[in-house]
Amino acid sequence: MTQKRKFPPTPERSYDDGEDHPRRVWALLARPIRDDSCSGSNGGYRHLKFDLVSVVDTYDPDRRQIRNDLRDETNDLVLTSQGDQYRPDEMYGYELCYERPYRIGLHRLTRMQKFLAAVEKKMERMKQEHGAAPDFASYVTRICRILDVHCLIEKREAGSDWSSYDDGKYRYTSLRTDGRFAGQECMWKVQRMVRDLWTDADRSAAKDYQERKEAERAIERLKAGEVPA
Repeated sequence: MTQKRKFPPTPERSYDDGEDHPRRVWALLARPIRDDSCSGSNGGYRHLKFDLVSVVDTYDPDRRQIRNDLRDETNDLVLTSQGDQYRPDEMYGYELCYERPYRIGLHRLTRMQKFLAAVEKKMERMKQEHGAAPDFASYVTRICRILDVHCLIEKREAGSDWSSYDDGKYRYTSLRTDGRFAGQECMWKVQRMVRDLWTDADRSAAKDYQERKEAERAIERLKAGEVPA
């Protein structure tokens, strides 16, 4: 008799965890990307990606030990999104997918498909109960709830203004309050990460760009004989 696989799966322990370490839990490691090397009609691109990783379930950041889970259905799993330089705070094209997997045979492909299908089924149920996710932060929050994600992780960047309380290579945000999933905390944190993708200079350039485009549209309407409202 085929044994039914647990969903979401429990993260595998790492060989260097040690016997005294508690269990591992799921986490999302943020990867903010600002790409001005190529641009479209709305300027350069902004991406916010989250890699599914596991950490030791402890409040001690020195013992958390971020690891990739190497099973077929969890390795290379990424939450992706994209934004435009001249449209601050707006993300689109977000999805849960496998990014850069190394060699895929039929066995792994089947496991990956079943995993994504299970997530999609639960996302559809949430959509029927609460409506479509209105933004990327809401989408990430729903995925975190489905996959039982316990924390969000941000990597310290050079020149960041983190407080001394956050000293270290990574900042961890717990998504648990009294043992329950903290959906509002997750949503607020992702919204803040999205905002941080655009600098003040980006926002100023976006404002100038939108004003210029509106002026061009107004001229086109006048040329077409339209009367301003």
